[in-house]
Amino acid sequence: MKKILLVLLLLPGVLPILANTPPRLVINLVVSSMRPDDIDRYRSQFGTGGFLRLTEGGARFTEGSYDYQQTSTPVSLATLTTGAMPSTHGVISTRWRDYIVNKTVGLIDDPSVRDPEYYHGNGAYSPRNLIAPTVGEALLRQSPDSRSVTVALDPVSAVVMGGREGMTFWMDSVSCNWTTSTYYLPVLPAWVKSFNADELYLSYIGEPWHSLLNDDKYRNKRCSDIVLMSSMAKKKRSADSSADAVKRISSKAPSESRYDNILYSPAGNCLTLQFAKTALTQLDLGKRDRTDLLNICLDAPRAIREAYGPESIEAEDMYYRLDQDLEEFLTYVYTLFKPHEVLVILTSDHGSSPSYDFGREACDRFNTRQFEVIVNGFLSARYGPGNWVLEYEDKCL
Repeated sequence: MKKILLVLLLLPGVLPILANTPPRLVINLVVSSMRPDDIDRYRSQFGTGGFLRLTEGGARFTEGSYDYQQTSTPVSLATLTTGAMPSTHGVISTRWRDYIVNKTVGLIDDPSVRDPEYYHGNGAYSPRNLIAPTVGEALLRQSPDSRSVTVALDPVSAVVMGGREGMTFWMDSVSCNWTTSTYYLPVLPAWVKSFNADELYLSYIGEPWHSLLNDDKYRNKRCSDIVLMSSMAKKKRSADSSADAVKRISSKAPSESRYDNILYSPAGNCLTLQFAKTALTQLDLGKRDRTDLLNICLDAPRAIREAYGPESIEAEDMYYRLDQDLEEFLTYVYTLFKPHEVLVILTSDHGSSPSYDFGREACDRFNTRQFEVIVNGFLSARYGPGNWVLEYEDKCL
């Protein structure tokens, strides 16, 4: 079983009230790739208003787990939002091969829809391949006047969490504008266009990612790409402003695109929560006599851990910054609502394994292509020459 992080924020005295009165707003917040023990590992540098406000002021479920092997993002998000196992909700990966027609099927790909603004031809995404209803769909069927809104940088995360009903938004990977598809909305709402027109993302990617704390405050010690100031470097920099005074390692995000600069840095969390706050106010979520749902998936933590490793200073620094972002977000929420009117759920879609080279000796890495050749050779010897193995991905042949 794979353990997951699950916290419900139920402030003192709130639980008896919730038993009789449904909350006006449910906020389902997923921190992608966050391990259950990350909060405890980094808590000494957390403030009191972010992660610790949730864990100490709410109910923490320490035995939450998945009873299946493939805990990838789309699979686990589908499990979280449908309450079903993969054998029921049918989500096994971001893509798979249809064995009847022998063609690759994308989980959210749908050429019959498009981006309402048609930025660069992107946005051909919909939930048509999803077969199990999400909690948002169940809410809207039970209460048609309620609202279900989903926000994520990655369209896969957004579509899988949102399901077939409600409003679902993600960031266009070319323009860095927030968008949706014509499956959900025929036109992009005016408030989304206004948010995009401000080009808020430029203020986040214009500066390099500096470390939030002094380097001796970090538990992780792996080399990093963010600017770290050692005590010696600080002394040198005071006398010499040259670039040599700053320690920088050369590892970088996968590309130099603006979208990757957002996704592979804490800017991704900031922008997602900023857009979520805007959606919260512009759509009057929780301000009517019914329960509304706001799904938020933070994809940047997963991207950062995959790019730099869970033992990296980038991953640790990202959590410290996210803690501050969460404090700002929760403070904003509780200026709009009384504590008993809001239920906040903090969880993760899956954890992460240690980096293959983190131990004393680097572990062997699985050679996908070699595996395909070996299996294909065995099948050819058994059944005759042929291209028996088309591809291997996500532990599936």
